[in-house]
Amino acid sequence: MAGFVLTPTTARAQLRLSGQVGFRAEYMGNENFAENDATRDDDHRMRWRARVRLAGNYAVSERVGLGFRLSTGSTTYPSSGWSTLGDDFRRDQISLDRAYLDYEASELLSLHFGFNGNALFRPTELVWDGDVSPGGFTQVWTSGGVELVTGQYMLRELRSLRPTREESSYFLANGLSYRWGEGASYRLGAFSYIYTNPNSLATAIEGGQLDSDFKTNRFAPDDPEAFFSDYDIYGGSFSYSRGDWAFASEVSVNLGAEDDATLGEQYADKEHLAFVSLITYGSLGDPGSWNITAGYAHIEADGLVAAFNSDDLQQTNVNTVPIWVRAQLPGDARLVWDTYVQSKADEALASNGGIFHDENATKIRTRLTIQANF
Repeated sequence: MAGFVLTPTTARAQLRLSGQVGFRAEYMGNENFAENDATRDDDHRMRWRARVRLAGNYAVSERVGLGFRLSTGSTTYPSSGWSTLGDDFRRDQISLDRAYLDYEASELLSLHFGFNGNALFRPTELVWDGDVSPGGFTQVWTSGGVELVTGQYMLRELRSLRPTREESSYFLANGLSYRWGEGASYRLGAFSYIYTNPNSLATAIEGGQLDSDFKTNRFAPDDPEAFFSDYDIYGGSFSYSRGDWAFASEVSVNLGAEDDATLGEQYADKEHLAFVSLITYGSLGDPGSWNITAGYAHIEADGLVAAFNSDDLQQTNVNTVPIWVRAQLPGDARLVWDTYVQSKADEALASNGGIFHDENATKIRTRLTIQANF
């Protein structure tokens, strides 16, 4: 985002502030993937949403920087910074979702402490939504076109009435990528996300600290505070651009996914795969420029951690055809129309997650957004 700079009396210190204001109209048809005769108007929904952000970065020296970001959005829904406008005129939540220290240790190594964006090469939001800010310690090594990222992050300190679950939970993220090309740009990467004690997230969902939408992952048949699978996610990413054309793709496999046919149909198979491919034409720059992106995504129920992957792609157990059309406006503003045509990947698993409709109807979400950066 573009910003403005304030220069304090210290010669090398700079404070950079930036922000964003957005407004969105959103329509959903078959919100729960089917009409619901038991609840009036549950099959269609129209809502108005807003997002406000303010970020700052203070350059203490040439090597050290401090930063923060304030954002709207529910604290129980980490993959979205948008707030729904209602008729109760309440004050909305504004949270400190980023607070970090960056240290350039050398030309090859930078260190990052605190809550910040995910530093791994991610040409899409299949595995990790850009609104989620992991907290912990990140190391980034760069040399030529090679980048290696390692990160150690806390999930939550788990507090439960069950003594066996009174423990901390964390995950390890690692990514290796290489970029090359003249006239065209290529980048290829591999990544892993290893979660220890992911049941802390299941406990948080059951206790209301995380949104119930994240029940798209399978839960243990005899324990509402535990997932059926572990989450050891490995995958690869690829991006290509040349002129007005760009392509991005990601695929991941959860090696911690479980199957147990004795527990019934919904546990008989491993739900371990996720992939997305996107193609873009056009480029954004001067006012009046535009681009269009379309693609396809398939996400099985336990292929990804639903609390952290893309809220646009609608968590897990879903097939999605997304379309984005973006236009650059004067004053660093942007107009975006995006639509998602979705179906449930597995009907039985959707019923297990709280969607109780027999038919596998098509869900359509279409949105018009205007946002201005400063």
